[in-house]
Amino acid sequence: MKQFLSVCFFLMIVCISNAQAKKYNPKLDGPFTSTKTIKVDGVCELCEHTIEGTLKKSPAIFFADWDAGTKLLLVKYDRTKISVKKIEEMVAATGHNTANTKTDSTAHKPLPDCCRQEKRSK
Repeated sequence: MKQFLSVCFFLMIVCISNAQAKKYNPKLDGPFTSTKTIKVDGVCELCEHTIEGTLKKSPAIFFADWDAGTKLLLVKYDRTKISVKKIEEMVAATGHNTANTKTDSTAHKPLPDCCRQEKRSK
């Protein structure tokens, strides 16, 4: 009977740890890190500098790379310290919209004309 309970307990531990492991990509992520791709509006290298520079100031973000061609931001971050929503809010504060978070006019106004071009065309 003790052996049966030991085997059941072992299987339960394996199942729980396997279920938790599927919440992140083990090839890209560690136990506390996550990698996320976020669509961010922008048009030029200045947009790239602004978006990446703002995110890289946060100690919870390890890596940020925005591509103007695809308009995708690749972010690697500590998921125990920051959420995707907070990252999107940080991007929106720079004057650039994300798929889920829109910027307000006060954040968008100080951007150079080239960075505001996409906002005008919408």
